[in-house]
Amino acid sequence: MRIKTGFLVLSVLGLGAAEAMAQPQVIPPPACQAGPNLDSFRAGAESGQSLARQAWNAMGTNACFSLERYASVLTNNVKRLIVPAGANNDYVHCRHAGIVQGVLRQVDVTWKSCEVECCGLGKPIAEMTGELYCNTAIDLGGVGVDRFLDRLPVTLCPFNVETCCDFRFIEYTRAFRNEAGVACLPYTQPPYELAWDQARNNSCISSPP
Repeated sequence: MRIKTGFLVLSVLGLGAAEAMAQPQVIPPPACQAGPNLDSFRAGAESGQSLARQAWNAMGTNACFSLERYASVLTNNVKRLIVPAGANNDYVHCRHAGIVQGVLRQVDVTWKSCEVECCGLGKPIAEMTGELYCNTAIDLGGVGVDRFLDRLPVTLCPFNVETCCDFRFIEYTRAFRNEAGVACLPYTQPPYELAWDQARNNSCISSPP
């Protein structure tokens, strides 16, 4: 049985909830690998994983038919946890990086409990990582942004996820403005284009888990 809903075409695969609720490994980016920054990253990752599990549980027994709503709820919740404008602080950025990575690693596990046309997974990945890139780039003036970004493994039908994530990351970051109204567009162009491309590749191009 196939059901079309928005940008997703879903069918239940029937895997157990235990797999969906597995604890995925998180890997701190370079700026967050020691001391208080590592503690902050880990706390953020735990919050992100918890947020993703709670959102999944809230979908109820028909969760596999509500993946579009699940992605929307997650994206909106993560946007509420943005880095405050002007928070030029590694500790704060590491927590934000942990939240995003925790959410996305849990989502990658959860999504595998359903068989899905995976373009839908690319959109929330792009928006959450795009938010992280833009807030960090704006706060740091585009310098050293890569220290807070790490490649996230997307192990479910990676080609479709990559294509849709790539398109949405470009669209989202070029249109992004933070809560103070500062645009991300300058940080998607020279002399920051290489960092932006790296962030997009880390977010959307698959790597082994």
